[in-house]
Amino acid sequence: MSGPAKQPVHLRVLRGTYSGPLPDTPATSGLPPLDSLPSAPAWLKDPVARGEWRRLGTVLVGARLLNSGNVTLLEQACATYGKLARIWSRGAPANAALTMSYRALLNSLGLLAWNPPPGPRPGNRFGNNAKGARIP
Repeated sequence: MSGPAKQPVHLRVLRGTYSGPLPDTPATSGLPPLDSLPSAPAWLKDPVARGEWRRLGTVLVGARLLNSGNVTLLEQACATYGKLARIWSRGAPANAALTMSYRALLNSLGLLAWNPPPGPRPGNRFGNNAKGARIP
């Protein structure tokens, strides 16, 4: 028997299990970063959301991460933050879906770099049970 079929390279790259040289990727035309923050969209009426527009937009423009292709993501992130702020101001807990949507939008904008640590956490007494895990 030859064993299970190998996963495609692009899936192994996404999972972080591909250790060879990266395959040739077609050249993409990157969008140029915006030099200044555009004005907030007219539909973004919540003052908290507009404040988040100025705060996040300034950070994104300064880091040269904002371009014409991801301005919509910034709009959605600010609107989501405004909704979260309204929920929190009432003393209610925000639901997980809304919170994770906000985090996903921030991650898509390049503001979160969350990479889980490889392998089990130090001090995990079950860490040796993980396949291929080595605990120092």
